[in-house]
Amino acid sequence: RCRGITLADEDIVNPDDPSSVRLRLVGRCFGRPVATIAHNMLSWDWLSVITWCYAWAIVLVLSKITPVFLNVFLAWLRSLMEGWNFGIILCMTWFSGMMLFMLPPVPGPPIYLFGGFVITEQCPWGFWAGAVINVMLGFTLKLAACAVQQKAIGGLLSQSLWVRQTCALQTPVMRSIERVLRQPGLSLKKVLVLCGGPDWPTSALAGILRIPLYQCLIGTIPIIFAVTPLALSGSFYLRKSGYGEVWSRLGSIAFVLSWVVTMGFWAGCAWAVQEEFSHNQEELNRPRAEFVDLEWRSHLLAKVNERCTVSWKQVPKVITFAFLLGVLSSLFAANLLLWMTSSCIGSFDLDDDLSELRWFGHRGLIKPTGCLAFLILIASWGGLLLFQVWQWQRFREERRAAFQDIGGEEKSWKAQRLLEVVQAQAAARNLVRSSSLQDLSLAQISTIVREISRISRLEMEETDPSSLGVENIDDLIAQRDFMNERPVLHEQ
Repeated sequence: RCRGITLADEDIVNPDDPSSVRLRLVGRCFGRPVATIAHNMLSWDWLSVITWCYAWAIVLVLSKITPVFLNVFLAWLRSLMEGWNFGIILCMTWFSGMMLFMLPPVPGPPIYLFGGFVITEQCPWGFWAGAVINVMLGFTLKLAACAVQQKAIGGLLSQSLWVRQTCALQTPVMRSIERVLRQPGLSLKKVLVLCGGPDWPTSALAGILRIPLYQCLIGTIPIIFAVTPLALSGSFYLRKSGYGEVWSRLGSIAFVLSWVVTMGFWAGCAWAVQEEFSHNQEELNRPRAEFVDLEWRSHLLAKVNERCTVSWKQVPKVITFAFLLGVLSSLFAANLLLWMTSSCIGSFDLDDDLSELRWFGHRGLIKPTGCLAFLILIASWGGLLLFQVWQWQRFREERRAAFQDIGGEEKSWKAQRLLEVVQAQAAARNLVRSSSLQDLSLAQISTIVREISRISRLEMEETDPSSLGVENIDDLIAQRDFMNERPVLHEQ
């Protein structure tokens, strides 16, 4: 009251609920916004939140250790290729980079640096020729890796309904990314997404969305502005030992310039998606016929999970203790590696001598504190495994029955959803009135959806939909053949 904060206790406080009484105390101490946040957090599915904490701990650890071990592998590869023919070195570098690009946790920058150390050093035509060859090899490697990721990985995964549903292609955010990627040529938003997004996920997503490959390759061309300084930094660092400190400083400048360009691409990628999402809300939320199967799967899983919800009271105390202890241990190990990296993991650069590498010990690659963190992380997953096994055993029969019960609603649910698609597209194009759609069958609605989709693809500058004379379903049936289904539709 002294601070002038108005707290409506009746909004968040139930006198019969001890937790609400505690929220009232929180509100009086910290104000209504904090109390509201605490009240909303109580409604979270904390079992799911804790499960995700396990996953993010692993992601955090991989992000810290992958570059170090990648440098060790590339340094070993560099020592292996000493004395080889220059053409074989180029081929080996290219295929090694392609292999590493196929691994999702592996970042791209070390590959460009590796080329700067190896190709520039072994080039028979001199330093600058080797540096230029390295830049061009890195650029073509990036384009080739994007093509393989898109067609060989994303293209194959696009055939799986489970993969498309897991990627949530029907959600407005993913549809906004799809709109950006489908823009032709070198549009600004498309370039920012293709060059600023993560290598593997972005290219694989383009394949899942079935974006034309040549359009994605055109949009990826500006990545050369990030590849060039990074590849040159490796070449400049190579000369620092025998040609003076100026080359080391040039390498540092090129490295910083590369990261400035990369950070610009990252920020631009976020801006492009947000801009598209904000300015096309109506279209992105409009239902589409090709997403009906994905939306049904999401609806089915949501209903099954709703019927088989696990609460803290159902979990045995022993499993609850192991589950909570595991997540706390996992987060402790991940933060230990994050904030005390130098005490856990040693450093190793691409130009370091591989013969002096020690794997364990205080001066080794994995220090005693790091060994402890890895052991804690591995042991912590026992709590998650125990909880998952108990949950699967406890709800196995209930989930099977729920899938059977709710699965019986598939035809009627899809019919209703297709009806909504017809009404939404009809309203958007002003083609038909929705009053006469209620009595159509699923097959008839599907046919009308295909016809409306075909009409919507016409060039609006050349063809006015109103000139088609389509004002309602009867006119639509009278004027269109509907794939040899006209008699049935006309009778309906």
